[in-house]
Amino acid sequence: MNCEKAREQLPLYVYGELEFTPEEEMEQHFSECGECREALERERRMHAALEATAVSAPAALLSECRRELRSVIRAKAERRPWWRRWLPGEFHWMQPAAAAALLAVGFFSARLAPVKVGAETRNGEVTASRVRLIEPDRNGAVRIVLEETRQRDVFGRPDEDRVRRLLLRAAQEPADAGLRVESLDLLKAETTAREVREALKQALLEDPNPGVRMKALEALKPYAEQAEVRHALSQVLLKDESSGLRTQAIDLLIQHRTGDLVGVLQELMRHEENDYIRLRTQRVLQEMKASVETF
Repeated sequence: MNCEKAREQLPLYVYGELEFTPEEEMEQHFSECGECREALERERRMHAALEATAVSAPAALLSECRRELRSVIRAKAERRPWWRRWLPGEFHWMQPAAAAALLAVGFFSARLAPVKVGAETRNGEVTASRVRLIEPDRNGAVRIVLEETRQRDVFGRPDEDRVRRLLLRAAQEPADAGLRVESLDLLKAETTAREVREALKQALLEDPNPGVRMKALEALKPYAEQAEVRHALSQVLLKDESSGLRTQAIDLLIQHRTGDLVGVLQELMRHEENDYIRLRTQRVLQEMKASVETF
């Protein structure tokens, strides 16, 4: 790794977007090159300044984009021949016997399998319906069981209790990391509420997505003096797999050098493999006149 290549990859390194091997090479280079370490600090300060002055996109922008995408997909699907909508493209050449077998399976499973019948609007709410059961009786009538899911829009400000509760629920949505990031980004302005700080700490310590954890850490920065937040930052520093998150955590912790910080940094020195973080830790321990020679 030379200086030119290191400078090119600084933005990716700052946001933890490098793969393992390039990241290790960058950290090894930082441990040997003072000029690049200074460049890294400048890069971090620049990104912090940009984030502090960034203009947030409208909260409804993502949902609007998703609706538009769904509309485009539906429009393309409707232009396909009707018989292609029910079979994958690679099956249109199937032999007649195989096609008949599929038809038979579809016929005998139709009584139990849910069938999508579309959506309608009731009182401004979109209702999606699926047929779950068809049951004819002896008199010629038929019983049809529908499963309905209603979708409605909720408008309000993040400081309203109803909206905040929904954002907190979205922040725990396991299937959609993007939704969790959006929710935390809106909730960061509501960190005076204890339930919001608890949700941020939970995301910081437990969310599997490093981008979500980084968003939670950024929202907790104003509370880095509080004991509960410092404890969470210490856990990130000691256990998180992302070197970018660990670097952010140590930067916040050393701004307030309380007595418990020495033990955390000494524990970190026992297993930390990132050379840059080790050098930073050693320097802070020396400034706090704490032992580092035994590790």
